[in-house]
Amino acid sequence: MRLRSTISMGALALLLGAPPVLGEVQAPRPETAEAAATLSAGDFAKLASIYSLYQVSAGQWAHDKAQRPDVKRFADHLVTEYKGNYDRLKRIHPEGMKSELNELHEKLLEQLKGAPDNGFDDIYVSQQVQFLRKELDVYTGFADGGEDEGLRAYAKKSLPAIQQDLDTARNLNAPSKHEGP
Repeated sequence: MRLRSTISMGALALLLGAPPVLGEVQAPRPETAEAAATLSAGDFAKLASIYSLYQVSAGQWAHDKAQRPDVKRFADHLVTEYKGNYDRLKRIHPEGMKSELNELHEKLLEQLKGAPDNGFDDIYVSQQVQFLRKELDVYTGFADGGEDEGLRAYAKKSLPAIQQDLDTARNLNAPSKHEGP
């Protein structure tokens, strides 16, 4: 059983379980890897495509607004990686793919857009740690028990990159590396 850490930012709480907005079609948000294993192929494709779209949008914004070169490089890496993920996913399972962000992920992007220049890097990296942790749980669950063989293979193949990105985000988030004397 995994321990869950407290989420410090309100917008990140939305990512992890805010109630749906009336009238909005929501992507499923499984809370555990076990719950992700029960997602239909269409729901996993929808969720994975939204993850990719969010990472590309957030990374493009971070490329322009990040102050630290290491954060900018990480954002550029994520843009490239998630554009590729979206394209692979579209080839494997085009049904259910989303072509735009849902309201939940738009709110996270708006938080980045509204961040002050001197606080942007911290907000972006904190979002990445929480987002990638959640994504890792979802992909792990689907890789272990998803119904569609092609999507299961896609999820399983994606796990090392998601873990590496999470490790990188955690390292970027380490305050001792970036604080002044």
